[in-house]
Amino acid sequence: MPQVTSKNLRIRFFDYNSPDLDKFGIVLALTFALLVILLLVDLSVDAIDPRLSSVGVAVATASVLAYSLRASGVSRRYSVFIGLLLLIGLGATIFTALINILVPQVSDHIHPQNLQPLWVIVAAVTPVATIYRFLQHTQVTTRTLAAAISAYLQIAIAFTFTFLLIDDYTGGSFFAQTQPSTDYMYFSIVTISTVGYGDLTAAHSVGHAFSALEALIGQIYLVIIVAMLVSIYTTTRKPIATHAKTPKS
Repeated sequence: MPQVTSKNLRIRFFDYNSPDLDKFGIVLALTFALLVILLLVDLSVDAIDPRLSSVGVAVATASVLAYSLRASGVSRRYSVFIGLLLLIGLGATIFTALINILVPQVSDHIHPQNLQPLWVIVAAVTPVATIYRFLQHTQVTTRTLAAAISAYLQIAIAFTFTFLLIDDYTGGSFFAQTQPSTDYMYFSIVTISTVGYGDLTAAHSVGHAFSALEALIGQIYLVIIVAMLVSIYTTTRKPIATHAKTPKS
């Protein structure tokens, strides 16, 4: 049995020959766009048209997550597997939307905004792959900074999906009162940044636990990742050449 080493794992899970490798400027733009969509598009049953909005958000989410993984250099084998998970989640969302259109009698039991655990899994894997990739950079460039910011936003998005999933499994009681889905993204940003406005709070112990976990991850990320980037920058930065002035004769 071959010995498991970090090099073997890197070769197995990552392929650094991807044509989209390190295109984190695009990833940052797409991730920020998805964050804005989740802040503005309400997926709740009382929304104007939750069927269309849920399908649109699902397509945007699948596209952003898939491209982020490609930019992180995830190997083709695992990219295909994750792509299948995204297709299953996207297909489930479209299916439930069609069911609500064709058979509206079941709309009280099947909602297109119900996020499958598959979305949460892929959303959680994405920032991990992004972080792993930019920590392989030997120099801090604009792509490194874009990747670091993208990963931070992706963590907030992953927790948004987690909060929505908890809300589904607890019968719509993540918060004390029913809130539009846009508030979950807002709550995630407030939590990961530890702003703590206090206008929204989790109502039960599961929500408390994941909220605390996100706050801890957000602070640990800023402390450790920023320190590592500063360390890489200071060790690779070229000193500024100084030219001594020659005295006039």
